[in-house]
Amino acid sequence: MRTLSILVAGALLALTAACGGSGAPDPTATPEPTEIRATATSTTVPVPTPTPLPATADALRVASRNGIFIPTVAEFGRMPQTEIELPGGEVVSGVSIADLAAEVDAAEAAIVTVEGKQIGVDRAGFMRRPLDEVGAGVVIYITAAGQLMLASTLLPELEWLTAIRSVTFE
Repeated sequence: MRTLSILVAGALLALTAACGGSGAPDPTATPEPTEIRATATSTTVPVPTPTPLPATADALRVASRNGIFIPTVAEFGRMPQTEIELPGGEVVSGVSIADLAAEVDAAEAAIVTVEGKQIGVDRAGFMRRPLDEVGAGVVIYITAAGQLMLASTLLPELEWLTAIRSVTFE
């Protein structure tokens, strides 16, 4: 047993010596220079192209305290159209927020909230304004890619939305 204790103590002593002794840094040692390389990385993640909605799919959900309206894409396309001229001269034709409010008998003093995605990023976005301010100057239209988009003559482009899912009047 005594021999075993001496062997274990000797092994521990050998390990301690192999590990550099006390572990204190050598004050006379000069550090090795470290090369730091900057690499360019992109923080922009491309937004996938959405799949067009089929004509029989629900286009969006419109709701107020007085009713709910869920048109199909085909029904939405047949609703009364309002033309607006966008910055740059492009003219789009879509369903005005005022016409959607009429479908659900929304109060004139209602606050409208449109839910969709921010343009250019894969992030939820919202437009929330009084109905009397945006009723006629904001439209939702079906893009060439088959998605619903909000555009306006009144709102800055940063507030426009795509992939519209709901319009609520409170």
